[in-house]
Amino acid sequence: NFDEAEAELAVAKASAPPVAWFRAAAKVARTRPDFRTALSHLRELLDRDPLNQDAQRLAVGLLQDAEGRDSARRFLNDLCGRYPDHYPAARLRAEALTPETDDGAEVATRHLLDLCPHDAW
Repeated sequence: NFDEAEAELAVAKASAPPVAWFRAAAKVARTRPDFRTALSHLRELLDRDPLNQDAQRLAVGLLQDAEGRDSARRFLNDLCGRYPDHYPAARLRAEALTPETDDGAEVATRHLLDLCPHDAW
């Protein structure tokens, strides 16, 4: 029941660590499905913990569902631009863009290989 989940979240907000609370709230909103609210919670989480891999992956999926692939691509390119040496972000971008056949997918894959040439991805 979503009303019960929302009530539990409201109670937990005062005592839960913010990152955990925003992740739980995003998952409840995603299940509802209320993609805009879920994205809002994930953005709050990522403001506090920008390298949270679970939140990054959830955000990419939600952006694709709610706003389209271009929005997810912009998110990933921005993330990799801010943290160019962060391997998990580079891998997520390469995974997300691999089905595409444009230059962006190739750039993402080359960046991943530059960071870790021995990755068997």
